[in-house]
Amino acid sequence: MTTHYHDLNKEKFLELIFKTTELKEFLSFMLQRGNITMSQPLQTLEKSVGKVITVQLKSNQQYTGRLRITDQYMNLILEDCSEVEDGKISKRYGQAFLRGNNILFIKIE
Repeated sequence: MTTHYHDLNKEKFLELIFKTTELKEFLSFMLQRGNITMSQPLQTLEKSVGKVITVQLKSNQQYTGRLRITDQYMNLILEDCSEVEDGKISKRYGQAFLRGNNILFIKIE
């Protein structure tokens, strides 16, 4: 069965990243598209300071904001941070600290 990754919604994406058999194929697809870099993720994140990012936590909470600072543990401080539920802003925060070990993935806008 062939999966068309560009057609995935959030639920299907989360389901697929936990299936080891399809993870390698998915990561290969994302690398080919240039959506992720595997060689130096911390450097990629450091270069993204000042850019708007979306962070999905393991608890399924999602936050969007401008990356102010990061460290070697991928702890993040976001400015103009908003919590997003069902594609809509549910709460706004001035600044937010997100602990790196709670992060599922980061999307750089």
